[in-house]
Amino acid sequence: MEHKELRFQRLLSNDEVTNGEPVYLFNADRFVRNFVDLQTEFRKIYPNTRIAYSYKTNHIPGICKLVDTLGGYAEVVSSTEADLAYYMTARNTGRVIFNGLIPGKYMADILKFDGKVNVESWEGLKCVLENAEKQVKIGIRIGEEDSRFGFLESELFKVLSKITEAKQTVAGIHCHVGGSRSLQTWKKKTERMLRIARDVENILGYPLEYIDLGGHLFGRMDEELKKQFGDDIPTFREYAETVATLVRDTYEKRKSMPQLILEPGTALIADAVSILATVQNVKIRGMKRVATLDVSSHDCGMIADYKNLTVENISAPDLKSDIPTVICGYTCMEEDYINREYMGWLKTGDRVLIHNCGAYSMSMKGNFIFPMLAMYMVNDNYEIQEIMRERGQLSDITARCAIGGIRCAT
Repeated sequence: MEHKELRFQRLLSNDEVTNGEPVYLFNADRFVRNFVDLQTEFRKIYPNTRIAYSYKTNHIPGICKLVDTLGGYAEVVSSTEADLAYYMTARNTGRVIFNGLIPGKYMADILKFDGKVNVESWEGLKCVLENAEKQVKIGIRIGEEDSRFGFLESELFKVLSKITEAKQTVAGIHCHVGGSRSLQTWKKKTERMLRIARDVENILGYPLEYIDLGGHLFGRMDEELKKQFGDDIPTFREYAETVATLVRDTYEKRKSMPQLILEPGTALIADAVSILATVQNVKIRGMKRVATLDVSSHDCGMIADYKNLTVENISAPDLKSDIPTVICGYTCMEEDYINREYMGWLKTGDRVLIHNCGAYSMSMKGNFIFPMLAMYMVNDNYEIQEIMRERGQLSDITARCAIGGIRCAT
């Protein structure tokens, strides 16, 4: 990898390609490293591990296709995401996992093509059983008393009975636990799921094909952001040593070794995307400076709501300030903050790089005030490889609208 200043110079030279507009930069090299390293650490301990990328975290087609190229599954939660997954993969690969809350015939269609569906409600189970055109293998999402997701343990026997009575097969179990990403949380939920798996297998009389532990892992991040989370940021290896070891020790004396499925999103994509933006103005407000960019916190993702994102001034990387600068977005919302304590020097026209913007940014932004930013694929040296998404246009807003029954011009 080149020295940082050389990479910054290359970024500035890319303005001829980007027209000086704010853009997302997807580091494909970094994303591949994240995927391969996470999978490798788990497979060292438990070889039958599979990564299913969370489409909702960032569903840009080029990223989803890269996951497919790496042999990953697509974890989807809607019919739209399922259609995208089929577009990115061969329909008959079976590399689609559905965990959505809205039942539909498409759930049975996913199973028809050997995908995985983890039903999480009585309505979802009924929908699958009524629409299944052949014998299918059904997964069950298991929740907790304080969660709105999945079936409770107390409902499991009835769920298993319904599936068995319909002459269908239970393939696996799934859980989704939000909140903490700590090793202790992962240890606790893994132990619980392994206990439930044992109980389910005893009731059914046959082994499960998979145990899906969902996502919510920490990924890699720069030191400035890491400090804001405290010391408890597990590495991929530490997650594997905690989780994969428990699964291995539970099943190593048995004939069957169920597939262990992980569903990371943030852990793979967050640090693989940065935003290249421009300072629009700088004002003095008391004992601080306020800088406005041509992007907003909405472009950066949910993390900007509660953390200061790392910002680098690539026009003048070595200049420091004696007072903090509050870096804001362009919206009319007072709380549109990107970094509240930036200690570098910024002036109008400076180009800045905002890091860790890959998760829940593009997939949630929409056309609020300005349309979606363009996205370019880059390598570790910030050399542009290709365009992955063009900048949004007015037609994105008007194309499906009508006034007085007449379709808007686009």
